[in-house]
Amino acid sequence: MACSDKLRLGVVFAAMVGVGCALPWPDAASPTAADAGDAGRVIPLTDSGPDVPTPRSDVPVDSADVPAPPVDVVLDVPVIPFDVPLDVVLDVPVIPFDVPVDVVLDVPATPRDASTLDISVVIDVPPLDTGAADIGVDVQCGSGLRACGGVCIDISNRPDHCGACGNTCTSTQRCESGMCQPCTAGRSACDNLCVDLLTTDAQCGACNRQCPAASHCVAGGCVQQCPTGQRLCGSTCRSVNSDAANCGGCGVACVTGQVCSAGSCVAACPASLTACDGGCYDLQTSRNHCGACGNPCANTEACETGLCTPVACSAPAVVCLGNCTTTASSATHCGACSNDCAERPNAASSCMSGVCRSTCQSDYGDCDRQFANGCETSLGSDQENCGVCGRACTVDQTCCSGSCLSNSCGGGLLRCSCRCVDPSSDMSNCGACGVRCTGGNRCRSGVCMP
Repeated sequence: MACSDKLRLGVVFAAMVGVGCALPWPDAASPTAADAGDAGRVIPLTDSGPDVPTPRSDVPVDSADVPAPPVDVVLDVPVIPFDVPLDVVLDVPVIPFDVPVDVVLDVPATPRDASTLDISVVIDVPPLDTGAADIGVDVQCGSGLRACGGVCIDISNRPDHCGACGNTCTSTQRCESGMCQPCTAGRSACDNLCVDLLTTDAQCGACNRQCPAASHCVAGGCVQQCPTGQRLCGSTCRSVNSDAANCGGCGVACVTGQVCSAGSCVAACPASLTACDGGCYDLQTSRNHCGACGNPCANTEACETGLCTPVACSAPAVVCLGNCTTTASSATHCGACSNDCAERPNAASSCMSGVCRSTCQSDYGDCDRQFANGCETSLGSDQENCGVCGRACTVDQTCCSGSCLSNSCGGGLLRCSCRCVDPSSDMSNCGACGVRCTGGNRCRSGVCMP
């Protein structure tokens, strides 16, 4: 058996050991590859001869070819705390048996002392696959804020993170003090405000659906805003004072042979007026029928003595429908011609600096900030706007005369419609608010019975 076939691997790696012969380790006295005559020559293992180096004294030579005990080589290799396959290549003569772990070793071809081998182990560790795991981000938030998704959020008033990250209020709830509070019946939550989607210009029919200029929200749809004296009938502004098809109101049509005069259907126009398109007009002053039926004047013209006459105004006044108008204060041409600040519900309207304003009546508020629907909120009883806009009562409170009062009056009494009642005997609030006893029944111990 050749000497190079006598290699064995120890606990980590085995040292090369000569069995029955001495390995020809090169040194200063041994032949080198420079001796061209020795190339490819097999050196016999004998006890004499000029080309045979002296065997090492620390390796016993036995002609019986008995293998020597294996020499363990201790390598200073870091402990690998996880299971990673290692490809380690040993740059030594051919190993004739399987090696459980492949290790790449950069080993000199002929080391004298295996215990001093300088071994470099390179471990190719694949990147750790974190999958879809959400790696937390250390975010430092100020007082009253909570880190949600790496962003500092006030969870006391965020409907998408109400009281806790990811806790979302419904479309009919708003977030108040970290709790989802229900809106009153008929209202929806938009931008954490409870609004009426049927009348709110900025939330018309749906949240954040803004009606364009010169229109307002009616029954959840944006409709055109008509000038004073006209009314929106369908999708068109009509003069209900003179329109025979909408005389006095939308859809009120005069019969054949009648005309509409001052909002009423009459058989004939007064002597000073002329019937045009079913209405009665003064052809001397009517801008739509100036001098004759169907002869309108331009916006910068006025109808004078039956003639369309240009109008010149001094600044800052401008011509609106044939009249000099100051749009900064005109209620019928506020900010622009025909922008009418008509009267609104529960409010007195005016034009200030070219903007229509509403002055609310007592106990009413313009809480949705929409001019078109006036002062729509009753501050005396509105749960979301109790006393002032934006002050909401909690679920265990009732808004009474602009104040949030506890639903419990004490002593077993309940607050129903802002009255303290005894639910054990109250016929209109038997056992709970709003439970009315009928059909001859009476309220006994909070239950309606005969």
